[in-house]
Amino acid sequence: WPEVAVVRTMPRPGERLKPHGEVLAREGRDGSRRWRVRVDAGGGVLLWLETPDEGWRLRVDGRPAEAVAGPGILHGVAVPAGDHEVSARYRPPGLGGGAAISFASLVVLGWAAWRRW
Repeated sequence: WPEVAVVRTMPRPGERLKPHGEVLAREGRDGSRRWRVRVDAGGGVLLWLETPDEGWRLRVDGRPAEAVAGPGILHGVAVPAGDHEVSARYRPPGLGGGAAISFASLVVLGWAAWRRW
């Protein structure tokens, strides 16, 4: 199986992939991916072999998009017909809340240290 493919619909377990477009370009690094895709008439799904996690945020042409769940580690995003840019960015769930708690803790520790001084 390829890491990423354009298909008509999400395949069922054991079903062979049926291409419905092509991935023209791809780039990625830790925590983010971007693909340029061409999707055949009727639209399709950019299928991606990556462990689904609620921290992934998908966009199609810069607009937020919902993930399409598949069997196992398959997931993807619906893409209309034509040429498009699809991006995925990962931020761990709870990152903002954890950072806020850490910052508040540092403020309290700094205040306590200042009062003792």
